[in-house]
Amino acid sequence: MNASISAPNSFDVIVDGVAHDVYRYGVLRPEETHARILMFPDYEGAASSGAARLAHSYSRACNAEVLLTDLYGKADKPHGYDHRADAVIRRARSHPLEARKHLVGMLAAVAGEWRARGPLVTVGFCFGGTLAFELARADRSVVAAISIHGEPSTEAPISAGATNAEFTMIQGGSDPLIPTEAISAYTHEVDRAQVRWQLIVLGHARHSFTKKEMAGGNWAMRYDAHADDMARAHAAAIIGMHMSAGK
Repeated sequence: MNASISAPNSFDVIVDGVAHDVYRYGVLRPEETHARILMFPDYEGAASSGAARLAHSYSRACNAEVLLTDLYGKADKPHGYDHRADAVIRRARSHPLEARKHLVGMLAAVAGEWRARGPLVTVGFCFGGTLAFELARADRSVVAAISIHGEPSTEAPISAGATNAEFTMIQGGSDPLIPTEAISAYTHEVDRAQVRWQLIVLGHARHSFTKKEMAGGNWAMRYDAHADDMARAHAAAIIGMHMSAGK
């Protein structure tokens, strides 16, 4: 049976009184086991064209079903990086335990919606990468978390035995927006927690190197097609390893 990409469909889940829109992308081979990716986009949210492109490409590259959602909620999306986006991002960063509780609720809310039955991975871009890591810190059903040009550190570091997840940070080598202190804090945290982890640095890439829809670029942010492809290839390899381990 030939593989095909299902037409994305959407549904809503309610968590703590907030309606979240969720978009499904998936490779259809019913006779096979597929990975499950809960994906978090950058500050623009799950309804953006860039988020859709990435969800579609990762579903194909990783042979996975992707459920794409965000922390904003269906009715309160930001318009660019406005006060709404800034407030939600700052709140999640400064209150990680609160964010983790909501993210765990979101994961529980989509539990009955999965069509795939393979290992569960969280993947996120920029702010979404932060969320992918925070959810993996809190829920033992996550086998791997991949943060792509996201802030990897947390105000509430985990201790040994807190999670079953493997953590991978994929970072641009010329990204000026993720402080070296944040990277050091991340590596110190996962070392102390005795979890498997990686730090993959893509040379010359700046922040938001996966954001093809960005108009032009600047000293801090620029789309990089090679880095975009490399990040996806690394993610596919990591997810493929977990698929093989689960067989």
